[in-house]
Amino acid sequence: ALGVVAPAAAALPAAPPPAKKQKTQRGRGRGKPKKDAWARQPKRGAEARAAKAKHAEVDDRVCFLTKDKAPQVSASADKLTLTGSTAGGGGYRMARANRGAKAGAWYWEVTIAEDRPADAHYRVGWATRKAALQAPAGYDRWSFAYRDVAGAAVHASRRVDGYGAPFGPGDVVGCLLVFGDEREEDPLDLKPPDDSEMPPGGGGTPEGNYVKFFLNGADQGVAFQKIPPGTYAPVVSIYRSGQATANFGPEFKFPLPDVAEGLRDVERAARPVSDLIVKPPPPPPEGEAPPPLTIPAYPPVPAPG
Repeated sequence: ALGVVAPAAAALPAAPPPAKKQKTQRGRGRGKPKKDAWARQPKRGAEARAAKAKHAEVDDRVCFLTKDKAPQVSASADKLTLTGSTAGGGGYRMARANRGAKAGAWYWEVTIAEDRPADAHYRVGWATRKAALQAPAGYDRWSFAYRDVAGAAVHASRRVDGYGAPFGPGDVVGCLLVFGDEREEDPLDLKPPDDSEMPPGGGGTPEGNYVKFFLNGADQGVAFQKIPPGTYAPVVSIYRSGQATANFGPEFKFPLPDVAEGLRDVERAARPVSDLIVKPPPPPPEGEAPPPLTIPAYPPVPAPG
């Protein structure tokens, strides 16, 4: 009816505020507790040294350490037997011993495994730390190698077939390095001159630093001479799934003085590569004091004028 006012509608209750979105562990690490963030921090000080020592390889003898070989090459437990791989095409890969020489005369042997596929191949020799591990020995100017196929000598990718006899399963290759001059490597010269050469026939008196190889005790002649100064370590390159075992001495299957005739005196006196490990002097007998520490005497400084 006219003049009658309708009652006002009841007010609706206010809507509750939206709930906050819960943080998750996904995306940029949001929502992780602080302790996880601290756990991601690198180890420092004594903790870092302890972790490094736990995973460090024993370096008290001449062998092939992980850091000195291509990852495609695996090493035995004693780190003397190397096995190649067909992964990634199975190309040549190299391993370098953890000790090298820069003066004197040095010798080591490597035995080629017998039970390997026919497509396995090898190069053995000497190289500096600058030589590429993802390549065969003899690939660059920093390595000197003896190749199983055609008995080739290889350096800086230059190959001379017929340097020596071909070798294969069951053979023992001896590697001799003689430093014949007193030149020293210049650490500031990143690309020193390379005057090395392969003497024809491997005969005659070698000049300067030189490398010879032996096959089952038979002298194959001088492979390289006039080798630049540097620190050279034994190397083995393996193609596909080949396998070879190094012997750094001191006992050899074919010791130089016993098997090869016509060697020079410096070659007969070559030391095993195992001697590159410097051993501490034996302790004094019980009850005796150790020898006193000696300090080298320097010449007196001349008076001015």
